[in-house]
Amino acid sequence: CADIGAFYFHLYPDISVEPEALEFTDLQIGTVDSSLVSIQNIGDSPLIVTGQTITPEGMPFTIGMGGGEFELEPDSIHQSWIIFSSEVQDEYEAAYCIESNDPDEDLVEIPLIGNALGVKGDDKIIPGRFALTGIYPNPFNSITRITFNLPRDGHVSITLTDLTGRPVATLVDDHRIAGTHYTFWNAEDYPAGVYLCRMEAEGYRKSVKMVLVK
Repeated sequence: CADIGAFYFHLYPDISVEPEALEFTDLQIGTVDSSLVSIQNIGDSPLIVTGQTITPEGMPFTIGMGGGEFELEPDSIHQSWIIFSSEVQDEYEAAYCIESNDPDEDLVEIPLIGNALGVKGDDKIIPGRFALTGIYPNPFNSITRITFNLPRDGHVSITLTDLTGRPVATLVDDHRIAGTHYTFWNAEDYPAGVYLCRMEAEGYRKSVKMVLVK
């Protein structure tokens, strides 16, 4: 709407999504990859996301942490993870659909492309050692992905503390099979700062700093 004075104000929500497309290429069948999508309200009133879906149904893309309905205040960002994993060698195309109350763009479609490569049934790649291999993104705004390797089946724990050692969250505390695994931390309700991510498994211990910015 226009104000009586000399300035013009667009008092409505305005959605902005990055990236504009996602590609998961050269991924071996049976393994998992994921990517982060940032949804921002660049308008002047609350943005209400009423749905997040993958179309068509039955594709090997799924919405992970951050899916569902939510509300964003102006200048706020929400992050959702898109996950790709296929047990069949093929190329896939789908769309990640975001529905909102943006009057100009009530449906945003992000193209998804996935390429799963075939491997022999007994050729599953097993890591050679225990490792906390990555945290992405880092620094991060609200959601980050933690990757870890297990060379054999066993119990593993992934815990978070602040710099004083005070426990913050337990993300993993169970038995996992050998392979590369992912877990996610949604830190929307935690204050900005530096945290420690700690992995423990059969005598292996490693801590990595994580920076939460808001």
